[in-house]
Amino acid sequence: MFKNAKPIWLDVPVQENTYALFKSEFQYKGGDIRLLIAADSHYAVYVNGEYLYSAQFADDEGRRVYDALDISHLVKEGKNDLVIGGYCTLTDSSVYKAGKPYVMFEVFEKGLSILSSSKDVLSAINPIYKSGPAPLITGQMGYTFHMDLTKKAPSFAPSIETGDTYAFIPRPIKNCVMEERKFSRLVSQGVFKDAYEKDEPIGQRIQKAFLSYRETSEITDESGAFLKGKNDGVYLVYDLGEEETGLMDIEIEVSEDSEILLGWGEHLDDLRVRAYVGTRNFISVLKAKKGQNRFFHPYRRLGLRYMQLHIYAKKAFVSYAGVRPVHYPVPEGANLVLKDALHQMIYDTCKRTLLLCMHEHYEDCPWREQALYAMDSRNQMLAGYYVFGEYDFAKASLETLARTLRPDNLLELCAPARVAVNIPTFSMMYVVAVWEYLLHSGDREFVIRMLPVCETIVESAVARIRENGLAPRYGGTDKWNFYEWSDHLDGHDSFFKTTNEDRYDAPMNAFLALSVSRLSMIYDALGKKEEAERMQKICVSLREAIHENFYSEKKGYYYSFMTLDGKLSCLDELTQAICIYAGACPEKNLNKALSRLTDGTMVPVTLAYSIFKYESLLKHAGKYGAWVRNDIEMQWGSMLLRGATTFFETIKAGDDFDRAGSLCHGWSAVPAYLYFAYGAGIQPEEIGFQNINIQKATGRPGILKAQIRTKDGKLVSFK
Repeated sequence: MFKNAKPIWLDVPVQENTYALFKSEFQYKGGDIRLLIAADSHYAVYVNGEYLYSAQFADDEGRRVYDALDISHLVKEGKNDLVIGGYCTLTDSSVYKAGKPYVMFEVFEKGLSILSSSKDVLSAINPIYKSGPAPLITGQMGYTFHMDLTKKAPSFAPSIETGDTYAFIPRPIKNCVMEERKFSRLVSQGVFKDAYEKDEPIGQRIQKAFLSYRETSEITDESGAFLKGKNDGVYLVYDLGEEETGLMDIEIEVSEDSEILLGWGEHLDDLRVRAYVGTRNFISVLKAKKGQNRFFHPYRRLGLRYMQLHIYAKKAFVSYAGVRPVHYPVPEGANLVLKDALHQMIYDTCKRTLLLCMHEHYEDCPWREQALYAMDSRNQMLAGYYVFGEYDFAKASLETLARTLRPDNLLELCAPARVAVNIPTFSMMYVVAVWEYLLHSGDREFVIRMLPVCETIVESAVARIRENGLAPRYGGTDKWNFYEWSDHLDGHDSFFKTTNEDRYDAPMNAFLALSVSRLSMIYDALGKKEEAERMQKICVSLREAIHENFYSEKKGYYYSFMTLDGKLSCLDELTQAICIYAGACPEKNLNKALSRLTDGTMVPVTLAYSIFKYESLLKHAGKYGAWVRNDIEMQWGSMLLRGATTFFETIKAGDDFDRAGSLCHGWSAVPAYLYFAYGAGIQPEEIGFQNINIQKATGRPGILKAQIRTKDGKLVSFK
């Protein structure tokens, strides 16, 4: 914990998107030496000119998080230089809740403080970066970055102490690990002519440019340097070979001071990286100085496969263009070996998808948003208990989400964040995720701390139930009645529009029943029998109302919507699946209702929400197991055949959402969980994987070996 450090910042007017430098020095005599550091919103550490680390845990003003970093490998006896880069976005997004800019650090040698942040630390605006208003990469991620390596060293002045006091905790999870440069291969090159208008968004500079392919020999000299000739410049496209997450790293030599555009993307569907789509700008601008340039950007992690450079210099030699991969160090030991090569590829790709969507917290996707959602992360947590044996990461994300409880008794859409719209069912799925964490980890102490949040969410939602036993859809301008990305269920009519509580939605009521059921299970596991029974009664009543109002006995369908006067509409696989999964379908109707999930007569469920469909069917694996296996082959196998190295947000890939679909989305790693839980039959029968029925878990077709890691680190194998 900090002893003497004070939060400090620049002695200049505060503005958004500010890059700062703080420099100091300390004397080192020998022995253990650590740096404690925290910032709003990001920091980067350099010791004696060497980069150490950059990744502030996603926190908020009510609970600050510090990192404890070992710097022993970078220090020397005597005087040592310490430079802290500080970056504060100061603008709400899906990954950041605006606070106050600060950095705070302290160096400890053998447990004694030898340097601490104070007003005596010298600071300056970082001249390399453009601070202040700038284009957004996306509204969810925040600002893009513009750099100028021709700038001279800044003039430093004393810092100011902000006077703020914070409650700090140590980082609750491990630090991410940065790897060596990812190999990148030049896959296309040529010359370009600019075709954008001066007032157009910055991403259009790459998106609209006229590209003319050239053989490498046509645009290079004997040294291998690229020559633009009479054109505006040379374009180069590099392929990392697979989807990756990491920090941008560029090394280039140019013949004069010149501009370089740096674009990134997940595909080349536009015969270039998709640097601009909608209002999004996947681009940064670098002004390189004459001679050798090295640019490493520590403040923004990228999700990409391809990088595109537009170089305006007359002559340029590129030594490297790519990223330093940054991954979370998941535990080792969990493993799955399948007989079928296609299913093994699906599992391995699910595993990589999950890995690239976890850093400071779970992320929906590394390319477009990098945001923590309760619904997305529920799938990621559930798969992660089996694929990685990772529990601390899930715990930290659950707590981060819990801290966003709003006055309307719903969680923020993302955490930590301040978002203008809310999806109520995501809060309901948070309760489900807390139950599943308890079931797989056995961590009752943590769940007791989360219980008040779960209770608030459920009790508030239950209070909306009307005399017919159903809760209406949510009204207002900030409630988005979203259920999944499909026709009917995407809630388009309520997205940033005024809606009334004038309709009953089967999916919403089924998600509510699911959350009530899981709260009952939590109560039961914690020995709160009366509370458990009360919730169970509410759940039974809600299930009965769902079936009575939305189910067609004749057709075997659950309709998605019902007007106030009882008119039913829309048939969707998710509605059918979630009603069955939530227990609304009586045994006598189950066979017919399940058969409807496989006959192709409804709007198909999307990848993320297929978990409800598949689990509903796999509870009757004797009849539907082969069907589920074949459907996974068709859906996830088709992505592999299209060159996927991670799994897409939806089956439409980059074409979805007006060409803004993500090719790496953690919520789509559904098969990884199914292989363990149903293929190998490994499901906890008691809280915390304490009693696994080995007979049940062995001998399943297609599984050669399955190994899981319990929360206490024990590896359990099934062959």
